[in-house]
Amino acid sequence: MSGGTAEPGEVSVTFCYNDYRDLEVDEAPCVPAPGSDPGSDDWSAFEGLVAENEEDMGDVVIRQGDDVEVRVEDSLIATITNLLIAVPDLVDRRHVVIPAFQTYGYLRMDPEASDQLISGDHVPTVRVKRVGLIPGIVDLGERFCDFLEHFVAERDDYAAIIEDLRDDKLPTAQAALQRWDPHSG
Repeated sequence: MSGGTAEPGEVSVTFCYNDYRDLEVDEAPCVPAPGSDPGSDDWSAFEGLVAENEEDMGDVVIRQGDDVEVRVEDSLIATITNLLIAVPDLVDRRHVVIPAFQTYGYLRMDPEASDQLISGDHVPTVRVKRVGLIPGIVDLGERFCDFLEHFVAERDDYAAIIEDLRDDKLPTAQAALQRWDPHSG
């Protein structure tokens, strides 16, 4: 399950990146994450866009089919890091609370049978399938690391962030995913 379009009822977890280059608009559009090929047009669309988004603001988008969508708007680095940190707790069916970084509020995730209840400030209350959500978060972390490495790896202020994600947060989330039996809950 890569970050493309979801099959009916399938969970996808993607991100979009706010575009602050046009100062004439009231609200910055959120440009969907690029695909897997760094040489493609959707990757080249981010040249220049990343430099103008100093806080790395965007949305983490959780979708299930055509009916359910949650958009968590905040610093992508903070949100995705916190989601990766939460994976072991999600695997162990624990309640998770993720604080907002740029605004007041939180995102809450509670296990309910084979679903994960998502609620909190600035998001609708929805249920999504755990079997899609948890691997989707790990996949999101991998794609976001690739994104950061492509666009900002040479910037000193991002080197430690990328290293922390690649060497600590992502491997911990991947290990939790490996030990998880999705059929047991």
